Amino acid sequence: MIIMTRRFRDIYSLLTTSVFYLILVAVTTTTPIQGFVTTHPSVTVTTAATGQRRQRRDSRHLYLLATKDDSNRRTSLSHDEVARYSRHLVLADVGVKGQERLRDAAILVIGAGGLGSPALLYLAAAGVGHVGIVDADVVDASNLQRQVIHGTSTVGRSKCESAAQRMQDLNPHVQVRLYQEEFTSATALRILGDGFSPQKSYDVVIDGSDNFPTKYLIK
Repeated sequence: MIIMTRRFRDIYSLLTTSVFYLILVAVTTTTPIQGFVTTHPSVTVTTAATGQRRQRRDSRHLYLLATKDDSNRRTSLSHDEVARYSRHLVLADVGVKGQERLRDAAILVIGAGGLGSPALLYLAAAGVGHVGIVDADVVDASNLQRQVIHGTSTVGRSKCESAAQRMQDLNPHVQVRLYQEEFTSATALRILGDGFSPQKSYDVVIDGSDNFPTKYLIK
């Protein structure tokens, strides 16, 4: 269950689009890239200026070409981010503006178990810039067959710390805030009210909890 906390339903739309295309791109072999020049080895691209397909073989960075409609616009994404999110940037539903909005978004995930684990991994992979994690539990060996963000090396550690470590390894551009406590009537208003930081409220709350009292509280 996902609760929208402000006026950012479009962020949820971007996230669902991102996850869908991550799966779609994974099963494709060659994707023409519209509007970019790349020096990644053996990547076929289509330039916006000429529409001609070219091969580039020296691997460095993927650079954004000016578009016809916005020739003076510069992206605030770094070279590493452009290379990392290149499959998003070529999608009309995401693009540079969408990726920047994902980077600026803040999402709270309640529970880092069987439901929260894949959500946290995809949020990090998609480039959501600020993620809060609420979980008071520790990793147990019995968790590992379904709670995929955790590993053997983190058994006995806090689930929050284990999840944050895996997310940072997956995408170091993501900032993570940990709440190593239960989400209860005594803590809910403080966690939600504080936001990711004093300047950044949570835009979306994802319910990854495993009990009905917490689910009703979130709702």
